[in-house]
Amino acid sequence: MLSNIRAVIFYFGYSIFTILQGSLGLLIAVCLPPKLRNDYIALWCRTVLWWLKVTCGVTHTVEGDIPKGTFVLAGNHQSPWETIYLQFFISPVSTVLKKELLKIPFFGWAMAMMNPIAINREDGRGAAKQVLKEGKEHIESGFSVLIFPEGTRQSVGKLGRFNRGAANLAVAAKAPILPFAHNAGKYWPAKALAKTPGNIRFIVGPVMHPEEMTARELNQKLELWVQQATNELQGTASDVAASDTQD
Repeated sequence: MLSNIRAVIFYFGYSIFTILQGSLGLLIAVCLPPKLRNDYIALWCRTVLWWLKVTCGVTHTVEGDIPKGTFVLAGNHQSPWETIYLQFFISPVSTVLKKELLKIPFFGWAMAMMNPIAINREDGRGAAKQVLKEGKEHIESGFSVLIFPEGTRQSVGKLGRFNRGAANLAVAAKAPILPFAHNAGKYWPAKALAKTPGNIRFIVGPVMHPEEMTARELNQKLELWVQQATNELQGTASDVAASDTQD
């Protein structure tokens, strides 16, 4: 019962932040270049995760080195948490997402400010071509591109089959892949109201360079690393003091 009450308080604040910052963002978006619009929405993301920590006791730690540069970011998808966190993990970033999300009042309008690659998932071939074309353009302009190769959220401990979108883009754009893995679904489940207090582990993997590899080989390497990392995270006790976390 208490966890549900805390979650309701979280979503109340989440809604307020989204409406206020989303509305202000619409007013100033026309005045800001793409990278500054990205920084503005990243502020909303940081505010939401701070509120999550205050209301629900959910924190996070980052394991591994965060390199500088422009990458194709790819990893597992369990929770709304990583969608928010990865908007400022490496900035600026353009996210591959369902175009329907941009129609959500305030939230979708804010996401539209972040130079996303909004695809029609029902048009598989067309969506793949769009990701390649727009992804290369974004990378050339200094944006990293975030792709969830599973396509949709999976339950904790389960990894969906990886499509080759991230690998195809990395090979075509000659951009390295930065893999990641996490256990956010353990603390912020995608299909439940309550949040479980604890510490999310976010693991950054080794940079994978596409040279001398086919997209198929690169995708297999990526999926293998993410699978091994999620196996490590599965069932681990990771509750730590909030003072040990880093943003």
